[in-house]
Amino acid sequence: MQNESIERDVETLIDLQLKKLGWEDNPKSKNRNIWKQQPKTTNEKKDLLGLKPDYILYQSDTNKPIIVIEAKRANKNLYSALIQGTNYAKKIKAPIVIATNGIIIKAIHTKTGNRLILDDEEVDSFFDENIALKFIENDNVRTISKKIISSRAELIKIFKDANSILRKEGLLAGHERFSIFSNILFLKLMSEIQDIKEKNNEDNIIPIEYRWNFFKRKSGNELLSYINDTVLKKFDEYYKSGNDSIFEELKIKNASTLEGIINQLDQLELVNIESDIKGDAFEYFLRTYNSGEKDLGEYYTPRHIVKFLVKLLNPKFGERVYDPFCGTGGMLIESFKHLYKTAPINKQSLTFLKEKSVFGREISTTAKIAKMNMILTDDGHNNIRRIDSLANPENNKYDIVITNMPFSQTTEFGNLYDIPTKDANNICVQYCIKAIDSTSENGRIGIIVPEKVLFDKSYKELREKIYKTCRIENIISLPSGTFEPYTNVQTSIIHLTKVKKDIKNKFVNFYFVKNDGFSLDKNRKKVIGKENDLDNFFTESNNKKTLRIPIEKIKENSYILQGKKYIPPIELAEITFNTTNLIKLSEILSKVSKKKVIIELANEYKLLGVKNYALGLVNKIKKGYEVSPKMKHYYAKENHLCWCNVDTKNGAFGVITKDFKDSIITSNFNMLEINKTKVEPYFLEILLRNKKVQEYFDNYISGSTNRKYVKVDELLNFYIPNYSPKKQKEIVENVIKYEKIIKESQFQIQLNVDNITH
Repeated sequence: MQNESIERDVETLIDLQLKKLGWEDNPKSKNRNIWKQQPKTTNEKKDLLGLKPDYILYQSDTNKPIIVIEAKRANKNLYSALIQGTNYAKKIKAPIVIATNGIIIKAIHTKTGNRLILDDEEVDSFFDENIALKFIENDNVRTISKKIISSRAELIKIFKDANSILRKEGLLAGHERFSIFSNILFLKLMSEIQDIKEKNNEDNIIPIEYRWNFFKRKSGNELLSYINDTVLKKFDEYYKSGNDSIFEELKIKNASTLEGIINQLDQLELVNIESDIKGDAFEYFLRTYNSGEKDLGEYYTPRHIVKFLVKLLNPKFGERVYDPFCGTGGMLIESFKHLYKTAPINKQSLTFLKEKSVFGREISTTAKIAKMNMILTDDGHNNIRRIDSLANPENNKYDIVITNMPFSQTTEFGNLYDIPTKDANNICVQYCIKAIDSTSENGRIGIIVPEKVLFDKSYKELREKIYKTCRIENIISLPSGTFEPYTNVQTSIIHLTKVKKDIKNKFVNFYFVKNDGFSLDKNRKKVIGKENDLDNFFTESNNKKTLRIPIEKIKENSYILQGKKYIPPIELAEITFNTTNLIKLSEILSKVSKKKVIIELANEYKLLGVKNYALGLVNKIKKGYEVSPKMKHYYAKENHLCWCNVDTKNGAFGVITKDFKDSIITSNFNMLEINKTKVEPYFLEILLRNKKVQEYFDNYISGSTNRKYVKVDELLNFYIPNYSPKKQKEIVENVIKYEKIIKESQFQIQLNVDNITH
């Protein structure tokens, strides 16, 4: 958890952010529209019956209250604050209530009780008076024009079309195509920004002859050479950082390719779209590239995870924030925005923020995209370099490291670190620790890691180093669908504080995110209006969900940092199934010796397999020469549970019935004898299909990919609900009845299909 702030600290942050948005709280100013701890009028005082809202914001030059703001300490739940604020707001007829604990911001409409939605996103920050006035009658406001909204949707199609166009040029998928398209996209975006500045009589950096509306009129080779030889060189001159060039010559041979992309982008308005445009582009290109089973070694980090990490680390103005594997710069962009909200309002502070606050490295050409993104954010691009971080360790330089490291890579530079290895997972974590400045009062790290780093024995020495050099604050387990559609690798956030200080805590907090606010499938659609575990982390409800394990117990267990390993199975079962009527699996299952099969090449065998997702067993007829000679094979036994060692996550198990008794199994499977006096065999298979049972097992599953497992000895220590023989029989009969109906229906469907041509 964050260091707990007092309510006054939260109010100081509110004051600063409101001031930057144009709200005025100076009692001597004629433009004052903020009142604290009291309303503006005598009538409102009467209506409030002595109650004192923290803030009331008024429509300028009127006595009309628009917003009531309630401030709470950092760990306070905002639900009660919203109720309290709504009570105040209704008494004085204010349409909007905002509650904040300094980290999370929630806003609702008093008439509807719904969360405020701004441009299809739930409001999570303060807003200016113009936006507030739009919310007076409605809880859902759109500030982006229909043309721009359609542009956002159309942009995805253009990414796809551009990818196809660039493929015809013979350019490689992924970074090469993406880099070219991003250069063109940046010219469009920056030209729009400069056009707006010119319209508002603001200072311009880019003269009109290098902007989009000037060069788009050209065609053919004249267009290609003008952009390559003039426009890109001028942009590079204006935004060059050190010896690093941001804009390279477009590797396009056919001018018609460039014309096609420019014509498509020209119809769109992009600058007002509230999204990381380059991030959207990168996400599309990355998804396309990985669909061809080519791994760029990186995944696009979802924005809500990035925001959570920034809130978790809570950068303060004056601190140096670093991402050594920054990709398109998402972590740095969000950190920059966070720092801007809390930065003093003066020219010197703004210069420091732009030039000495955020730093990044990226091994691929994506570094140039990160630079462009930071320029669009305004700015910090000078401190982003294209370089292999692991080959060039930083030492004692930064206050905060925030990153989503590349997973499962290798490196040749392990000898530069305290624990030499070719495993880049290990080296990435060591790199982050090394980069923290030992003189920093509270050096801290937030890093997303594949979960095997937390428990695998090969990382024991690394985990010991983490303990010795840092205070382990939180281990936050993310859902396995977090990085869909790229991968469902199980990941966790390691949150470290007091890096390189000899300050330890007595407990480690383990927090399990089941609901991150998005659907956990390949679509990852946002769920609006419901509380999620990421937001709840910053409230007092965290205390109810956090597992606190003594550091001494962790040390005794090979420094394992996988929280679910410390939850006693019976306690978790009671919570999961909401009952104490449980039975231990060792009472109904037991290990048996397996009879080995000598495979004869000419013989035919029924090889037993297991369908995923608890769909039971299946036989495959194979000749002996088709059976893998590298694996051991055993006879299957009737009325035994067949359990796949390496695919537990996907429910790969089934009961061996008489239909499978002559089958053989490989050493990938375990057989467990079922005690039929305690449980009916088929009922056990049905029960194991249950979602709650699967979720319970999932807490103890090991492995970081689909191939996850539960060791048999662990399995036998699990608990499941204990049903009476009568109830078991009733459930089995019902399931069999409906299975029969399904089979008969499938037969009739197939019969109709087969009879179409008769």
